[in-house]
Amino acid sequence: LRKTHPPWTDRHTQLIKQIKIYAKEISCLHLALPSVFKIVEIDVSNIGYCGILKQLIENKEQLVQYTSGTWNNAQRNYITVKKEIIAIVLYIQKFQSDLLNKKFLIRVDCVAANSILTKDVKNLASKQIFARWQGILSSFDFTIEHIKGDSHSLPDYLTREFL
Repeated sequence: LRKTHPPWTDRHTQLIKQIKIYAKEISCLHLALPSVFKIVEIDVSNIGYCGILKQLIENKEQLVQYTSGTWNNAQRNYITVKKEIIAIVLYIQKFQSDLLNKKFLIRVDCVAANSILTKDVKNLASKQIFARWQGILSSFDFTIEHIKGDSHSLPDYLTREFL
């Protein structure tokens, strides 16, 4: 512990109160049921990415698990579409035990994500990396749904507040 830490201020107290409010608003996690349909929501920011795994039970979405990460120096320079695709790859690899051999839905706020993962990329510089990511994702059975950024609140919040 440092002996020369800055003095506690009203700003610190406000931040702690705000964190407590945010922590109360996050849904409780549920146990993943193997036979239930899964939904993955992914969002990126300039700092990093967040992925949320949900399951659909009786037309209600339950939060199962989530993860977030920060971009390395090279990834920070990627364009937004590339960040969205690599976030999908990273998230699916991390939770492949819940997603392998099951049909699931991916929700992203990137319109181009579906076409990039299903079509041939024209740009030669990007072609190799996208082909590699397509190869990784080819063993999974998923569909991609575009959702508007303002209805993507929890992943959006997690990528901006906690990274």
